[in-house]
Amino acid sequence: MSTGAGFVTGTADGRTPGAAAIGRRGASAFIVRLLLQRHDPARAWTAAIFAFALFAPTFPDALGTLGAIIVNGGLVVLLASAMIAPGMRVRFLTQGERTVYRVLVGCLAYYMIAVGLGVGLLSPAVIVSDTFELHKPVLHALALSLPFAVVRGRADVAFVERVLGVGFLGVVAVSAVQFVGLTPLAALYTEASNIRMGRLSAPFGNPYDYAFALTLFVYVYLFRFLKRADGRALAAAAAGLGLIVLSQSRTNAIVVGGALACLVPGVLIVEHFGALARLRAPRAVLRYGWIYLLGALAVYALIMTFREELAYLIGGIAQLIREGSQSSLDERLRQFRVVVDRASDSLVVALFGNGISKSVMRLLESGYTFFLFRFGLVGLVVIFFAPLVLVAGLTLRAIGRAHDADRHLQLGVLVWLLTIPVASIGNTFTEQPRLSFLYYFLLGFAVRCHTLGAGPAVAPRTAPAAVARPPRTVERDDAGAA
Repeated sequence: MSTGAGFVTGTADGRTPGAAAIGRRGASAFIVRLLLQRHDPARAWTAAIFAFALFAPTFPDALGTLGAIIVNGGLVVLLASAMIAPGMRVRFLTQGERTVYRVLVGCLAYYMIAVGLGVGLLSPAVIVSDTFELHKPVLHALALSLPFAVVRGRADVAFVERVLGVGFLGVVAVSAVQFVGLTPLAALYTEASNIRMGRLSAPFGNPYDYAFALTLFVYVYLFRFLKRADGRALAAAAAGLGLIVLSQSRTNAIVVGGALACLVPGVLIVEHFGALARLRAPRAVLRYGWIYLLGALAVYALIMTFREELAYLIGGIAQLIREGSQSSLDERLRQFRVVVDRASDSLVVALFGNGISKSVMRLLESGYTFFLFRFGLVGLVVIFFAPLVLVAGLTLRAIGRAHDADRHLQLGVLVWLLTIPVASIGNTFTEQPRLSFLYYFLLGFAVRCHTLGAGPAVAPRTAPAAVARPPRTVERDDAGAA
């Protein structure tokens, strides 16, 4: 089905095959079909890249933070290989899309310059690990470009949703491995301390990244349920929410609670403003009202049932409410004050930062501290805020267009993007292994799907010489939307 604004998914019968389950034939059937699709290397590359990004082991106890190089380095190699493979080429559907892409790449070009200057000039003492940062702008640019080479029409959007669905099932499976105590397998992904404390974090390196990644699936599957009354999507959203609680990430528990209380209702109000202004309550709004109450009761029951196991989560939030302070929050505030003090001594430092300077401050706990310390105010605006605001603004603007029941993916990604400025108070999510790939891929994916929603002509994908493949066409509905 087509939508006047945003993501276009679905099949001829109106059924979108991604979300809580891949369909009756299941995830295994989807994987088998994928392996047999030799005529479509773009899809095979995309699935392989996602599998590596989500499930490549990092051996944290043996390698420590160097395990991130396995993921990021492997992704650079895979993405670069994919972009030069037959049938893969970055193409733009409209001039406006090309302009947005150039702006985003321009932000990453500044990132590359800032990292280079940070390593070569601004850092007071360069150490080997400083040079590791040079690969990040390249990785981010490749991840951003991938959707423009892969997604040509709504069938490709549905394919990406299926890949995300299989990825979610894989994360749940790896989480179950850690939950039941299969320590040797869980240790491939997360530190022994997280396993001992019972904080779910595999396949991500820590509970914070793990929980924040899961919030994306919670929002997507929640909107799918609201739009389609899909019980499997509701079960997937509930499972994701339960896993977030079991990660005991206080930052993400607060962020997802705030999003469900404020952002999701706000998006529904904007989307259905006309009907609500006429005092008509759409079904999606009514569904969310009762599901929010039931969800709150379910989370309360989960916390009360596992209150001893969740002592870290409950105690930290209770201390924050009771005393207005908490140890990890206090450390983040201390780091922020150090950054402000250094910036107040020099205008150059305030604007352009201290360089990578891991010898001065190696572990920066907040996204704001990370960008302000390393790249200054200019870096915070150009590298962090500009891409996020641009893409979220495009997606938000699309809400006011014609309603379509298949827009759950767009709305879920929108809410996820809108939570990043708040979530980044507690962590550097857009720079973390696995998450950074997902973030920049979704930025490009959102731009491409926004363009598809505006109804452009679909550019043909070049097929390998051995297989003739006709160009795809875009069907239009009565409103003229693709």
